[in-house]
Formats: sequence, structure tokens, C-alpha cells
Amino acid sequence: MKWIALDGGTTNTRLRLMEADTLLAEEKRPVGAGDTARTGSNAQLKAAVRDGLRALLGSGAGAERNAEVIVASGMIGSELGLYTIPHLRAPAGAAELAAAGELVQLPEITPIPFFFIPGVKNAADDRLDLMRGEETECLGLMAQLGITGSLTAMLPGTHNKLIRVRDGRITACYTAMSGEILSAIAEQTLLKNALPEKWPLAQRTELRAGCRDAQQYGMMHAMFHVRMMQTQLHTTPEQRFSYFLGAGLADDLKLLTCFAGVDPVVIAGSDPMKTAFADLIGAFCPNPVRLADSATASRSTVAGAYRIWLLRK
Repeated sequence: MKWIALDGGTTNTRLRLMEADTLLAEEKRPVGAGDTARTGSNAQLKAAVRDGLRALLGSGAGAERNAEVIVASGMIGSELGLYTIPHLRAPAGAAELAAAGELVQLPEITPIPFFFIPGVKNAADDRLDLMRGEETECLGLMAQLGITGSLTAMLPGTHNKLIRVRDGRITACYTAMSGEILSAIAEQTLLKNALPEKWPLAQRTELRAGCRDAQQYGMMHAMFHVRMMQTQLHTTPEQRFSYFLGAGLADDLKLLTCFAGVDPVVIAGSDPMKTAFADLIGAFCPNPVRLADSATASRSTVAGAYRIWLLRK
């Protein structure tokens, strides 16, 4: 079976042509839900998806017959995307997401039907939070790693997500704005020339020192210490960045402690966040840690979408 995995975020939209679980071709467009929010129209997003489909399938007569369905996850299924599908309340596993997904025709884009996977929001008695796309990524990560029990998935990014899973079903998610806040501090404050332009892998000693200081004195004071490291101490930009990152992730460890208990933690995403989290959890938390390699992490959304679609089919 040929099908298309469509993953739409805030700034990018990715389309992958698949043969069962094998990748045949991929297209990425720098358009997302943020463009809809900025312009008040999803016309750019529609055009980007049409263009991506033409690139994947060709534009000749009957080209659409090369794919059975477009399985869509992420912000593409929000009010800023192509079609709004309501969040599903947790707990929710692959079966619940498959049953709640909606098969939709959008003829102004393509004759191929779309299957929209809903996001997940926390139960009414839990702390208010929600996600779109990470639920599919999390289930795909578990499928690839052969995990069926309980865990907490940590997905670093612009907004870091903790996803709690019990017996293979998502029971809650918790979001931190760490990536966005750290980027803003690094680019828009007096720390800009204290930090390297390209973020390197963190150095363990300074990473842990930054986290420890933020836990003891607060993140804002620890952030100013980066300035002291630049002007008063003989430190390198890489050392200062490592301290900065550790300080910036200290609250995420508090989030983990509050909501993950001692469950195993599986970390996906990219460096330097991924390995920094692994080191800090190993140093300050009781949770066993498993790192997903880059190939597994990059395939997780497609693997989750395929698993959910097969259950619906």
C-alpha cells in the first residue's frame, strides 16, 4: 500500500511518500500553522501541500492514484491548519486515536482522502495541557523500540514535552517553553556575545553546575552568572553555553520529578538538548534513561501514523 504521511507544525510541513513502512520520497515546505496565524488565511498552507504532493506524485492524469490516503498529524489538524479535528481526552492509545480520527475530502487540494489524527489533551482531573503531533510521535517511538508498558517520553524542541504512558496508552502530557525561552535569552539579551553562535554539545561539569545553581538560587540568577563567567572568569564560550543550558533545563527536571515518578524516560529529539537531558536526569533524578538514536527519532511520526492508520483501516 502506498500512502502519504503529512506532518504539519508551526513553521514547516513535511510530506513523505510511503510503501507500507518504507520511505520512497520526501518533501518539506517552510510553511506552517504560524503562516495561517500571521496572515489570517490557510491559503499558503494549502498551496504548500498541493506543491508537495505534485513533487511526490507528479502532475499527470491519474497521479493521485499512486497513494491511497494522506495520514495527517500535528498542527495541520488545528484551526490554523487544513482541517480542525478536536483533541481526544486522555487516556488514549493507538486504538482510541484510530477510532477518533476523521477521514476527510479536501478536493481543492487533492482527490486523495485525508485521515486526520486528533491531538490529545489531559483528563479533566489532571493539570491542563495538550498536544498535537507529539502523541503520534510518541506511539511511533514506542513501536520502534518495542515498548508496551509504562514510561515517560521526553521530546525536546521549541516546547519540551513530557508524555506519560501507562500500559501503552498516553495518560497525560506536560509542556515547558524551555527551547523557545532559551533561544530568546541567547539572541535578545546581554548574553548574546557570551554564547557561541552554534550550540555545541554540552560539557558535563558546567552543565551540571548550571542546573545545580538554578535549583538552588533560581534560573534568573544562574543566567546572570553566565555574564560573570564571561567577564570575571577565564571561561570559553562552550563552557558558558554548557552552564547556560544546564540552568535553563533545571525546571524541566522539576517537571519530570512532579509527573514521571521513577518511570523509565525515553528521550528523542536532537542534540544538544537530547544528551543534556540524559546527563542531567542521570545526575539528579532516579529514572532510568534510554536515548533514541537519530534514525529512530526521525521515523517516529511516520511509524506512529502508520500504526494508527492500520488500526483504522
